Amino acid sequence: MKKSRLAALAASLALGMTGMNSVHASLVLFLDNDPSSAGYDVIVGDELIAGQTTSGGHITTHTDGEPLKEGTVFYQGNVGTFFVTVTTGLSKPTQGPGIMRLNSVEVSGGAGDTLVVGLTDTDFTGSYPAYTASYSGATDGMVDFDFLHDTGNSEFGGTSIISVNSVSGEPFGGSDESSISPGTPYSLTITSTIIHGRGSQSTFINAGLTPVPLPPVALLFCSGLLGLFGIARLKKSISGNHALSA
Repeated sequence: MKKSRLAALAASLALGMTGMNSVHASLVLFLDNDPSSAGYDVIVGDELIAGQTTSGGHITTHTDGEPLKEGTVFYQGNVGTFFVTVTTGLSKPTQGPGIMRLNSVEVSGGAGDTLVVGLTDTDFTGSYPAYTASYSGATDGMVDFDFLHDTGNSEFGGTSIISVNSVSGEPFGGSDESSISPGTPYSLTITSTIIHGRGSQSTFINAGLTPVPLPPVALLFCSGLLGLFGIARLKKSISGNHALSA
């Protein structure tokens, strides 16, 4: 079993090498120790190796730690003065329609420094009136969350639909809901800004975006309209047939 998994991993990496700079639409994890500068210190694309290009034109800096699991990204390592473990960034197809999650992010170090951790994905479909953003974790530093939705379908882009500022304490958690502009395909982005005043501080976070489905009354109303439209067409067809037979 172990040998077969290693063989599959080697085959996957070899296949990735043949398309080193090919464009690949995928879930993307990004981390940055200097938010004031352009670009990101770490970019990891779903099932991509370092040097490949995401659909948004960003060059990956590291190989995905979960190369055999579509819709899942993993990273562990240094980002500037921080040490970071992102256990799982999750999106389609491993999650349900329109869902994206940033799970079990552990951050240590970074005395007097700032770290941005983010997850973005494009090509979401489905018509939803709103999204629910959830967050939880623990920190002896300070954490901000920002949740973005983009009908322009761009990586790292869009309008902030929900922001949570200056969260601290052990533990913390909450959720909020916001209406969104209709349009598909669209992209989603989750970012968390973590500030540690001392190198001994640590942070653990989870964050997610889940679509709010149309209420049952609205679904019944739409179904009713479709039914009336079908009956009207049927009556018109019957009437036309009677006219022809006459």
